[in-house]
Amino acid sequence: MASRSRLDRSEVSLCVKYFLFFFNFIILILSFTAVGVGIWILVIKEKKVTSFLDVLLDLSFWLVIFGGIFGIISFFGCFGPLRENITFLKIYHWCITGGILIELLFVIFVFLFYFQPDVLKDLKIYPENMFKDGIQLYPDADEDVNDFIELVQQDLIGCCGFSNDDEGYKQWGQNMYFNCSVSDDMKDLNKLACAVPESCCKYKDGEIKNLLCGAGVLNKSPSEVSNQIYTRGCLKGIGDIIAQNSLVFGIIIAVVLVVQMTTIYFAKNLIFQIKQQIRKWRYNHNR
Repeated sequence: MASRSRLDRSEVSLCVKYFLFFFNFIILILSFTAVGVGIWILVIKEKKVTSFLDVLLDLSFWLVIFGGIFGIISFFGCFGPLRENITFLKIYHWCITGGILIELLFVIFVFLFYFQPDVLKDLKIYPENMFKDGIQLYPDADEDVNDFIELVQQDLIGCCGFSNDDEGYKQWGQNMYFNCSVSDDMKDLNKLACAVPESCCKYKDGEIKNLLCGAGVLNKSPSEVSNQIYTRGCLKGIGDIIAQNSLVFGIIIAVVLVVQMTTIYFAKNLIFQIKQQIRKWRYNHNR
């Protein structure tokens, strides 16, 4: 009887079953951790959402959002194999398949944005407009929005403004503190007129930061101020980084796709094995 039971169980590969279980269990733990950290940060900051920008530029929100999405998917990928639940496994591989399609659409969108911009313009899609409010409201915007803008401009990319061109710094002319439209008398009082935020400035090692380092640059050409501030927009900077590291990004995308396709294959294979096991059990039970 014991040997018959072992024979019946042999249709389900333990390697496939526990690979999927442990792989998704690790992701599940990381996802719960990300959600917990994100919620903790939001509670500590007593975050108040007044606009979409407050969500878009707050990394703690994205920890909660992506942590939640990955947590739900990995839950099905973890307990589907463990309980040999066909429904859970189907939901899991459908979610992964949907994720691959979304990733491919995102890659196509990035390609069109940087290499075929006219296509997006014809569709009236302007990604840079998402950051327009952040530019206009700085520094009176939410603290996280201000911190995000400064982090991206100064530390992550080296840029100024969020446009996709080499004159991104001029986008700061839309800000009421930095625009050049004030009278000459007011310019004497408002030292920020025709300036850009300090996070746009270029510093040498050990150089002391100066809040007025970008004074008077908005009415000058990029060549005149390129040694003083970053002139390219941040979306242009991202495009430059992608172009310079295209091989690295290509390898990362390929590895992610291979891992996802492997999990889909294992999930569908395990579904087939479970169905085979059910048929065998029914056959032996009815014999």
